[in-house]
Amino acid sequence: MIQALFMVMITLIVMEFAVGQFHQHFMHGIGWKWHESHHLSHEPIRYLQSSQIYSINSSHNQSQFFSQIKPSFEKNDLYTLVFTGATLILFLVVTQYSTLWWIGVGISLYGFLYALMHDVIVHHRLAMRWQPRNAYLSRLIKAHHLHHAVRSQKYGVSFGFLYAPPLEKLHARLRAIVKARNLAINTVKISIKTPVQAYSNAYTQADGILTKAQLRIRVNKNNSLQAYTGLILATGIIGLWSILHIWAIFFLVSNNIWLTIATIIGLIWLSVGLFIIAHDAMHGSLFPKHRKIGQLIGATALMLYAGFSFNKLLPKHHAHHRFSGSALDPDFSFSSPSFALTWYGQFMKRYFGGRELIIMTLRVGAYLMIGASPVNILLFFALPGLLSSFQLFYFGTYLPHRHAHHPFNDHHNARSNQFGYLTSLLTCFHFGYHHEHHLQPNVAWWQLPALRKNITNFQNSIKNETC
Repeated sequence: MIQALFMVMITLIVMEFAVGQFHQHFMHGIGWKWHESHHLSHEPIRYLQSSQIYSINSSHNQSQFFSQIKPSFEKNDLYTLVFTGATLILFLVVTQYSTLWWIGVGISLYGFLYALMHDVIVHHRLAMRWQPRNAYLSRLIKAHHLHHAVRSQKYGVSFGFLYAPPLEKLHARLRAIVKARNLAINTVKISIKTPVQAYSNAYTQADGILTKAQLRIRVNKNNSLQAYTGLILATGIIGLWSILHIWAIFFLVSNNIWLTIATIIGLIWLSVGLFIIAHDAMHGSLFPKHRKIGQLIGATALMLYAGFSFNKLLPKHHAHHRFSGSALDPDFSFSSPSFALTWYGQFMKRYFGGRELIIMTLRVGAYLMIGASPVNILLFFALPGLLSSFQLFYFGTYLPHRHAHHPFNDHHNARSNQFGYLTSLLTCFHFGYHHEHHLQPNVAWWQLPALRKNITNFQNSIKNETC
């Protein structure tokens, strides 16, 4: 009995996290067509003052948002029907009092608590008008009111139902979002259609002026060799990763520790390569002859890597170039600019969400159904994915953009490592030459060493002339 209660409690905790992620990334994402009906049917609640109603890129007008008409059925209720049906199917196919049966009990209990709290107490969808005085329940209610206070599909807060962060933090988060979004909207329009050339800038140093003409490694669309080099390299990296990935997960049975380690290291490096391919596609340098083909390849690489969405990462990466090293930079930790682990945690939280978790879970399930060993999945899928993400972060984000004793050279707020060609290639596909990348974003990863050499030669020529 104790084990059964333990399973029910664990299921409740897991459900709160999973439902919060699903609410944030799916219901406020591609599932918004159903969920929007709920936001349009409920005012942002009487406890909030008008100054606490946060308008961020509103997609529906004020009369809709403050509508007093609460229909008996909302499209959002279809989610309840889907989840209830799935739970009933679970009870029908599992053995009574088995582990999965008790998990089903936990899911059902969570559904009951959700309906009681969300539909009855918060939104008064039944005739009951009870207002709890308990501090915990009061905070849950007010936090959900703040969730409805945002007149937008995105940028909301408090997506859970049984736990709510402190209200002060929620208000602070909303104020920060409003400030950042308003500034971003007023200063630059960042979208998938933003031209890559807009992020190519000249810069000034104490020992001379480097202009775009002097720094540019030109990508000639009419030069077949140059135009197809990125495509050939990308095809090779994706192909090698796919072969090694499939072989390691489904066919590798070895007690040789060195072979296991070598395979893991190879997968880590090639996983970094997958992301670099997508990165070049974001800047149009993967296949400049046909940029749409390059973007398709980049999207495929991101999906193979960790289920990321190319269209979601693209505007964020352009924002990184536009607001590099500032509070508006999605890759930068404004609160911990010198602490790698804290910054990495924030970095992962921003980019790896519910969508990616669902896709990766489905992939693991598919691998298990095909016959892969759980140990092989852990060693050759989960571990390389996690370690490659830290490698990308450490060599491609933290080291170039961290705050150190010596200041940055210019407004790009980026610095480059001093690695040689081979070390630079092995650590992050030359992405450690980061200042050069920010100077000329449309230069492909394999061209960065040449760009770095051009800059060094120019700087040396300036110094020689001044001597």
